[in-house]
Amino acid sequence: MTETLLISPSRLVMRDGAGYDVLDSEARSVSLIHEEAITWAGSFSFPNFVYGTRIYDYSSGGTGGGPPFQERCTTYVNLIGQDWGPAESSPYTLADEVLGEVPAGTDFLDVQQLLTWTPPEQIFTLDVVPLTADGTQTSAVGGSIPCEFWGPIRRLAEVVLVGTEVRLRRYQSVAAGNHRIKQIETKYNGSVFYLPPDPPFPHTVFWQYGAGNASPCSSSGSIALGSSWTGTLTITPARLTA
Repeated sequence: MTETLLISPSRLVMRDGAGYDVLDSEARSVSLIHEEAITWAGSFSFPNFVYGTRIYDYSSGGTGGGPPFQERCTTYVNLIGQDWGPAESSPYTLADEVLGEVPAGTDFLDVQQLLTWTPPEQIFTLDVVPLTADGTQTSAVGGSIPCEFWGPIRRLAEVVLVGTEVRLRRYQSVAAGNHRIKQIETKYNGSVFYLPPDPPFPHTVFWQYGAGNASPCSSSGSIALGSSWTGTLTITPARLTA
């Protein structure tokens, strides 16, 4: 509610009870074009990441002498650092989706979102929490829709203006480094012997599960890290006044 109205020959200011200027003729303002609003209903998705495997071998004894010891190998699905987006090369390209067109001269978009989320597979016991309100209508300030931020993974969508086209743009990334995200297999061998088996023990050990030997842990594993968002985007074009 307006509490104060200030009028001068060259300026008009309306101020509310909290002291905020709700209208100032000298300030830049937004003129929404409601009749040209776009209502988009559908879904957008983020694909699975590119990942590899990594083998970890462990033994509980040394190679300098002593009785037989236990050997263990464990393999994991391993994520590596990567960036996806519209300007990235294949297979990391995420193409824009055209949502509609707005009148020439539009230089601002008011974006309201109402989206629900289908999450990716959980990484170990790490909870995956969406950044955008799931199932609640909110304003996408500046057209930005932060989607996911968990572990090494980041995901973002945004509504952008390209000429008179309104486009949905997606980005996703994995932080630099190697990230073990899912255990594939663990094997134990309780009878790993030195060769030859008699003293003095040399520094040569028979490895059953070592990488590249006859029976290592499996390196074939996968994880479903794709996710999707479904709902509506209401996009109202506007013009900024000088």
